[in-house]
Amino acid sequence: MWELSWNDIWSDEKLRTEVAEQSGVWSQKVLDMSGLLSESIAPVQ
Repeated sequence: MWELSWNDIWSDEKLRTEVAEQSGVWSQKVLDMSGLLSESIAPVQ
């Protein structure tokens, strides 16, 4: 899919949806690896 240009992707609703879904998957993977959501945050006093 990535061999297509952004113009091709943007003009095709199905391709846009696929790119959006894959972006979400990769974003979640990066967030999971970062540990940002699993670390406890101490309240500021």
